[in-house]
Amino acid sequence: MRKPRHRNSTRDREKAELATLRNLTRELEAHVSALSRGERSPHQNGVESAWRSLCERQIRSRKAAEQTNRDLNERVQSNADWIYRLWELLCEKRNATQASRLPSFMARHSIQAFDPSGENEGANLLTDRWSNTTNGDLESTLLCVRRIPFDVHSTSAALWTALSRPETSFASGDFPIDAKTVERTPDMCCHKSQYSVQVEGKTVLVNFHAVVRPLEGQAASLRSSPSIDSTANAFVWKSSFTLANSGAKHVDTLWATVVRSPSHPLESIITVVCQTQLGLTPGPYASSLQTQNMQVVGGCIGSIISSVENMLLDGRWHGVFNRSASIEGSPTQSIDL
Repeated sequence: MRKPRHRNSTRDREKAELATLRNLTRELEAHVSALSRGERSPHQNGVESAWRSLCERQIRSRKAAEQTNRDLNERVQSNADWIYRLWELLCEKRNATQASRLPSFMARHSIQAFDPSGENEGANLLTDRWSNTTNGDLESTLLCVRRIPFDVHSTSAALWTALSRPETSFASGDFPIDAKTVERTPDMCCHKSQYSVQVEGKTVLVNFHAVVRPLEGQAASLRSSPSIDSTANAFVWKSSFTLANSGAKHVDTLWATVVRSPSHPLESIITVVCQTQLGLTPGPYASSLQTQNMQVVGGCIGSIISSVENMLLDGRWHGVFNRSASIEGSPTQSIDL
């Protein structure tokens, strides 16, 4: 007796697929024939209706998203206005409290070189000066006086531009530093850099950070002397140098003023006083580090002054410093000393 033959599932599946494809071919041929005669089937009308509904939903969603974006933008702008106004109120309050503290602060640090009358130890500040005095291995004071044959407003604008943009001003001097601006707000600029120095025959990395601001409310105290007119402008620069592989830290504070020269109304006097202090105990290491850092500070000051002169000599550069207005979007404000 013969055994019954088993069904071949693969052959059955192929037959079913072939039958399905033949039926689909007949349906497509009928659809093409109807389209060629201009006939519209109920199925086609249903597909168009589905696409139309989808498009309408997408349009409504887009309009709703655009309206939400407008509402959020208005809210953000309103919050930004409030924050800026609160910042202005804070600066006004700080101006009122700090203006009275600045004279005693500067007197405590013996900042007498801002008076261009030359009464400081009989020196004549109407001549260019560059001096560096040290007090042991930990403290140094650098004084730079430069006469500029330009008016006080243009000179102040150029000095603020050079101080707030070290990425261009530092690169133009004899001591190049690759300084970058990491933060810029309406009343200050923060810079940072990293460079190497030689200490005891070894190359060490130094991290440099600085904050520079124009002094608006406090600048009035510098004009208390009869020899300084009402056009005087002041700036402050606070920076720190820290060794990358140790806790040694070198801190300096730089004050810069621009006043009208008593000898000519279109001549200005830039006075820079930089006081430094090294956070180490006295020793050969401290002395070497202090010497290296003072070279860096001196190079930066010389580069800034050179950049100011180059900007003033460049006929394409124009700037006016106004104590109540902004320079390149940076209005003058106060600083916590």
